[in-house]
Amino acid sequence: SVRGAKILVLGVAYKKGVNDCRESPAIDVIRILREKGARISYNDPYVPRLDIGTKSLNSVELTPATIQEQDCLVILTDHDSFHLKDILKWAKLVIDTRNSTKGLEEFQHKIIKLGAGSKDKSALQEGDIAEPPLSVPTPHESVRGSSESVL
Repeated sequence: SVRGAKILVLGVAYKKGVNDCRESPAIDVIRILREKGARISYNDPYVPRLDIGTKSLNSVELTPATIQEQDCLVILTDHDSFHLKDILKWAKLVIDTRNSTKGLEEFQHKIIKLGAGSKDKSALQEGDIAEPPLSVPTPHESVRGSSESVL
C-alpha cells in the first residue's frame, strides 16, 4: 500500500536541465500518490517551489539522511546534476522511469525500472508489441518467471 509511505520524487521539471513544470508528468504522479495517502517530498535543483492545486511544496535538500528516511525514491526527471551512484548508496528502493540507472548493476537489487527504461521493453525487437502484465505481482510473488520478488 502507498498509504503512509514516504516517497521522494527526483525531478519535477518536464525535461532535464530546465525549470519549466508546465505539462510535466511529475505533477500528475505527485497528485495521484498524495491522493493515495503517500507522504511526498521532492528534489529538483531547477524548481525550488512547486504548486499543486492549493498546496505548495519546497524542494528538499538531497542529503544521505533525507534519502535514508524515504521508503522509496522515484526518478521522474533525470537531471545531470543527480549523482545517482551516491543516491543509490543510501536509498532503500528506487523507481526509475528514465533509465537513468543504466550501467549501475551493483544497485540493481534496489531498482525497479518503469516505462521505456524497463528491462522488458528494452528487450523488444522492432515490430514487437509490448503487452502489459495481466496482474501486478505482490511483493511475495515472482516477477515474470524470475525467482526474485518485486521488493
